[in-house]
Amino acid sequence: MPLALLADVVGEIVAPLMVWCKEFRGPFQKKSQDWIQDERRSGGMLVDKNCHHFDLMNWWVGARPKRVAAFGSNAVNRVLEGNHQVNDHATVNFEYENGVMGTLQICLFALDFPHEDLEMGIVGEGGVLQTRVSQIEIHQWKRGTQQKEPIVHKVPAKFGEGWGNHLGFDEIHLEFVSCIREKRQPLTSVENCIHGTLLAVAAEEAIRKKQVVEL
Repeated sequence: MPLALLADVVGEIVAPLMVWCKEFRGPFQKKSQDWIQDERRSGGMLVDKNCHHFDLMNWWVGARPKRVAAFGSNAVNRVLEGNHQVNDHATVNFEYENGVMGTLQICLFALDFPHEDLEMGIVGEGGVLQTRVSQIEIHQWKRGTQQKEPIVHKVPAKFGEGWGNHLGFDEIHLEFVSCIREKRQPLTSVENCIHGTLLAVAAEEAIRKKQVVEL
């Protein structure tokens, strides 16, 4: 989908009021010395797995996250002995400075590849946009209509290729090179990435302290 068309589709839901991410999947892929499973060497599940999703939701909303509440624990995926195993499921609720609300649910002992699917979406006054990453589609529901099926927008992108590769991997690198050659700014910035990571760090803290954390 060209960016101009994507902008038109996003505009049809008016301003975002809620954003969400749901990922029910299998466990982390094996890492060297299981560092990603060890809270002493990793940032925790939400930092290492979901900072990218927080980053994307922040970008959609166009505002900084203000406060976050989260709950999580380790129930199934025990890789390390002792008390340093990272969580394997969590639910996170957060609020932005402009009043938009967001939520993220993650579970690492649910569906295994290729059945796992990442779902993200935006709810606005004019309707809903929802991703179907496994099919590289965006589904649109317009408020006030009698739709029985969503409007399906196909996104021209390659599927992940090879072990550990991700959807959009090739496009990200090509865009990076193009920005350098054409001397233009990318769609997102380092500051955007910082706030996505800060939200993930605050969510991990909220789980540990069992309280709402202000950013």
